[in-house]
Amino acid sequence: MLQAIGAVSQSPIQEEYLRIFEVLFDHVENYGEAVIIYFDSCSDNDFGPFSVNNFSIGQYINQIETYYGNHNDISSEQCIEPSKLFAWALIGNTKECLMHFCTQSVVMQNTMLNFLRLIFENIPFVCQYVADFKKVKGSLLLNTIGEILPRYKNFPQNLDTIQHMLFRMAVPRKTKQISLIPPVILYHEIMERLVKKDMIDFWIGLFADFIRGLKKNNIKLNWSSEREDILNPAFCCVFLIKLLKVQRLKGVDVDEIFRNLGDLFKAQNVEFGTSLNAFRCCTEIDWASKFALMDHLQIPSTSFPREIPSALYSVLYEGANYIELTDADPTFENYLIGIFELAFTVDQIPDELIKDVTTKFPQSMDVTNCIAICFHRAYSNIFSYRDQIQFNEMRIKFIEKLLKIFDCKMDLGNAICTPALFEVLWNLQPCLIIGRAALSGILHYISLNPKKNPVSDFQILDNATLQLLSTFFEFANKFYSPYHDELRAAINDGCSKLSTSKLSIMSAVYVVLKKRCNTICKYLKSRPEQMRIFMNRLEDYLLCYMEYVQKEYNS
Repeated sequence: MLQAIGAVSQSPIQEEYLRIFEVLFDHVENYGEAVIIYFDSCSDNDFGPFSVNNFSIGQYINQIETYYGNHNDISSEQCIEPSKLFAWALIGNTKECLMHFCTQSVVMQNTMLNFLRLIFENIPFVCQYVADFKKVKGSLLLNTIGEILPRYKNFPQNLDTIQHMLFRMAVPRKTKQISLIPPVILYHEIMERLVKKDMIDFWIGLFADFIRGLKKNNIKLNWSSEREDILNPAFCCVFLIKLLKVQRLKGVDVDEIFRNLGDLFKAQNVEFGTSLNAFRCCTEIDWASKFALMDHLQIPSTSFPREIPSALYSVLYEGANYIELTDADPTFENYLIGIFELAFTVDQIPDELIKDVTTKFPQSMDVTNCIAICFHRAYSNIFSYRDQIQFNEMRIKFIEKLLKIFDCKMDLGNAICTPALFEVLWNLQPCLIIGRAALSGILHYISLNPKKNPVSDFQILDNATLQLLSTFFEFANKFYSPYHDELRAAINDGCSKLSTSKLSIMSAVYVVLKKRCNTICKYLKSRPEQMRIFMNRLEDYLLCYMEYVQKEYNS
């Protein structure tokens, strides 16, 4: 019958033949297998069934569409008739049939995906079919969506819809639902697109969702360290490192992608084996980023000893499981730069890298300024690999820990030290170090350009310094704002009484922040908008403080 359909496609009485064939097809018990036989019969064509038009399928598409309305209530058994029509339409014109329903899926995603799943539950071999024609490989559904995708290249909302649609086609919401695209085929398609650097933002976003979906639903892809392709976990990770660390895609959380890969590999007991050596050859990233990625992938240091600079290596106990990088002298300054580079990339600093640092590098003078300078240098080094560095709680606590280890001096804002005041100003120290680091960046620029003192245009500063400035004012604003609100409430309420201790703290916070701002202003002729706003608010804070004190004094 399939041979005859092709033979009569140009016959003047084609419609009469088709009526007979359609009746015959209706009696085919396994009509899904019949479609597969038809696909395979197109092997002589470069594009397989995509280049064949046996007969018009418009009327069959219209009949199938009448079933949409009750898609939530209809069962798989009730979808037998539309699935037969769908199979017949695929034989008539495979490309038109798939193109129509895939395009409809972009417009009304949930409706179509639910309906198509019910359709393909009756013809499962069709969606699992892996094409191997000269110019069409893999899933026919995926190939069809690949043709649709360029139409929406400049429409982000539609791209988001297609991205989610592809994800749900491979990873259904319900575990018992059929995958319209086999997950392993989608994985290979994603990787192939990334190799070609085709719409990287789209495909890497899909990959991030896909990996989370694999772990959540415990879907396995036959990972093996013995493989020589992209299903070798080490090869996959090294490829992604080379791609993502060089491309620096905006809005893509690279660390989160590798954390999810690590979670997936751990959950599915995926071993890296000897293929771990591939990471040693990955020179596209700095040592700290590689250290962090190994942690994200949950690769134990016993299997893959971490590489660290000589300065960090020098503080370790004998026999520690690390590899020394001899690219810089083991000085105190290089230690600080190295430990900050690590702090800016990893989720947790190993204790052995800071435990005995004062034994190796004893200090007889205050090193606060040295810490700030090295902080800026480390930040600049890492910033060249990253668009932004988040100062999360771990990094703030680490700054505090380092200041405590080296017993750094604190500015008390001309106030008499009390336990409460000490605690508040101690919590402010990381913010002040960030401000000092930003100032270090400004002074470094001036040292290279002596005639530009003060700096006439802040925008000529390097991005790392500008980011540190922004972070300082952001943190400083968050720190003093609660005190500002408390003062306003006390003034407006008239009943609230602030203790002398609280007023001393409020005054000290103002003095310390104002002093840091004045030092920065000294070297900046033009100032960022964020800085101007902060300084105006800080002055308003002072006026509120003075108003409250005067009001209390007069009463």
